Amino acid sequence: MIDDINLLGSKRKNTFAQNKIAFFLTLSSYILLILVFSFSIALFILNKFSSYEKLEKEKSFVVSELSRYDPKAGKFVFVSSRLLDISNLISRRAYYDKIIELLAKMIPQDVDLESLTISNKSISMSFSSKNLESINSLFDNLVESAQKKVFIKINLSGLSSNESGNYSFSLLLNLE
Repeated sequence: MIDDINLLGSKRKNTFAQNKIAFFLTLSSYILLILVFSFSIALFILNKFSSYEKLEKEKSFVVSELSRYDPKAGKFVFVSSRLLDISNLISRRAYYDKIIELLAKMIPQDVDLESLTISNKSISMSFSSKNLESINSLFDNLVESAQKKVFIKINLSGLSSNESGNYSFSLLLNLE
C-alpha cells in the first residue's frame, strides 16, 4: 500500500531537472559574457597603447622634415635621427653578457649549471652539486653581489636531494 503513494509527482521531477539545466545555462552565459567583455576591453587597451601609432607619427614627422630640405640635408636629418634612436635603445638595453660572465665566475667548479633562462629583467637558473660547501659558497657570492646592487632580489625556489647524495636547487635573480 505504501508503494502506491507517490509524494513527488512526475511533473515535479521534470521541472527540478529543467530548473537545474536552466540555472547552469544562465550561469555559463553570464561567465561567457564577462569573458567576452574583459577580452574586448583588453584588446581595446592594447590597441590604444600600441607602439604602431607612435611609429606612424614618427614616420610622418620624418617625411615632412625630409620634404623641407634638399636631398642631401634630408638624408643627413634622417640618418642623425636614426642614430639618436639607436643610441637611446642601446642605453636602455640590459647587458646580459656581463651579468653571465659575473655569474660564471661565481659558480664553483663542482656545482653544475643544469639550466639557464633569461627573460625580461630576470634570470632563472637550476643547479646541482654533491658538495654542500660549494653550494654555500655560491650562495655567499650571490648575496655579496646583491649587496653590490648587481641583483635586486634573489629567490631560492627549492633545494632537494636524491638518494645518490646529489643536491639540486633553482634560483631566480631579479635584475630590476
